[in-house]
Amino acid sequence: MDFVTLPPLFWICYYMLIILLIFYFVTLLRNKKYKVISTFSLISILILLVYQIFITIERTSGYNEFQYLLELFFNANIHAIFVLFLYVFIITSFIYTLIQSRVS
Repeated sequence: MDFVTLPPLFWICYYMLIILLIFYFVTLLRNKKYKVISTFSLISILILLVYQIFITIERTSGYNEFQYLLELFFNANIHAIFVLFLYVFIITSFIYTLIQSRVS
């Protein structure tokens, strides 16, 4: 089978962002700020990493990981909806905590 994947630069940026988000939420937990949202975000990141591996394992040839996830989403696959929900939750929790920490 001939599988297509995203460029290595994308994966470097993606995993660097994930690592930075983990450090950011761990720092918030250590400083005892936004404990609930930080805990849920860390758990969401870990679930996302594991869950997305299982989704991309079953992809067919000709699709990269992002295309396959969008294809599943548009076909109303519950797994893809869950993964995209986790992405949205992590991004919004990051933006929310960042804005709230700047305001206070």
